[in-house]
Amino acid sequence: MNIVGILLAIITVGTLLYAAFVLLKERYTSARQEAAPTPPNQFNPPVLPFVAPKPKEAITPVLTSEIPNIAQPKELTAMSFEDYVSARFDEKYFSVDNTDNLTDFALTVRPDFTFMYHDSFHSIRFAVECKYRPAFSKDNTLVISKEQLDSYRFYQQENKIPDYIILGVGGAADAPERIYILPLKDISPADNVLTTSFLSKYRKFSIGSNFFFHPELMVLR
Repeated sequence: MNIVGILLAIITVGTLLYAAFVLLKERYTSARQEAAPTPPNQFNPPVLPFVAPKPKEAITPVLTSEIPNIAQPKELTAMSFEDYVSARFDEKYFSVDNTDNLTDFALTVRPDFTFMYHDSFHSIRFAVECKYRPAFSKDNTLVISKEQLDSYRFYQQENKIPDYIILGVGGAADAPERIYILPLKDISPADNVLTTSFLSKYRKFSIGSNFFFHPELMVLR
């Protein structure tokens, strides 16, 4: 073999070895990249075409006027009216006084409130019963059970203090349309049906104002 043939053989072998080296290097690098974990911030393009999510539908607020008017339980209605009444006794002149002279029966007939009216010359204790009615009956009357009226009279007699019934009629329990303030002594024991004509003289027209007590006349307005 001449020198030229030997050189060509050496070059051919060298070329084949270099090609084999490059191929092995590329396979090694590719294998390392596949085994390495994907960086947290690296974005992996989806295999399927990207579809943008639909925007959430706006929630339409429900107006209070659109909410059905659900009747409140009697207990909640009574409490709402009691809160309305108590808020209108000015603490400057009225304070709650629970020093009752109670018998076992009187424990069950305690009034809604017992107040002490006080000014520079007077200190007078009295009881208050709260009654709310959504409306007058068809014959323009209101009814208070005789049992309740009898228990109020018993309490009044036992404690020797005047008892007043504050009636709220119409509107809502915490915002009645009409207010009537009746001394218990003015209600006949034989009659528990109160007519609008009877109640008219006890009506409080300034509903938004506080209650006023006249100590000489013993009138609550």
